[in-house]
Amino acid sequence: MAVSELRPGEIYLGTEPDSVIRSLNDGVTFQTYDKGLESSELEVFCLLISSQGDRLYAGTLGGLAVRQLE
Repeated sequence: MAVSELRPGEIYLGTEPDSVIRSLNDGVTFQTYDKGLESSELEVFCLLISSQGDRLYAGTLGGLAVRQLE
């Protein structure tokens, strides 16, 4: 799980089997957010938001995947 310190209410979760979901309202609702996170195997075991709040890093079984945050 990754929580944005610069964007209140924004939460990212790695889910089974191989997806990332995002909430913009403190976890009330979520939507799929894995487009752009490219890896040979997207099973996520770690998520991190950059200190500038502009990138989501996902540690996956296929390696590191990065997505520019909107």
